[in-house]
Amino acid sequence: MQVQIINRQRKEPISNRKINNIVNKILKYLKVKGKISIVFCNDQFIKKLNKEYRSINKPTDVLSFAFRETFYPLDIEQSFLGEIIISVQIVRKQANRFKHSFDKELTILLIHGILHLLEYNHLKIKDAARMQKKEKELLALI
Repeated sequence: MQVQIINRQRKEPISNRKINNIVNKILKYLKVKGKISIVFCNDQFIKKLNKEYRSINKPTDVLSFAFRETFYPLDIEQSFLGEIIISVQIVRKQANRFKHSFDKELTILLIHGILHLLEYNHLKIKDAARMQKKEKELLALI
């Protein structure tokens, strides 16, 4: 498994090694192989993406862009699962609001983003419950 990490912000220190370990642990547990890209950014950057791709003109905590090979499937170990964009400013705000650490909130959003790449969603109540159950399971793993 390969994790590409791009840090486009300077407010919070991000440990690439720690992120790499978390993502690899999650993917190994889920028995998923492939490459993943993670971008850490500020509110302004994620707001632009949220407006462009979801028509919502405000920042959000995490966006996931899944990449699925529908016409020419690649070797599963070489496949690109997709990209996760996380606003570090919102990670800090949510960590303070929920009264837990920055690292815990970041882990929660990484899990959430990865599950979206693997086609989990929360549009319907049944799907949201399934996703929340898997998120709790993975958070306990970490």
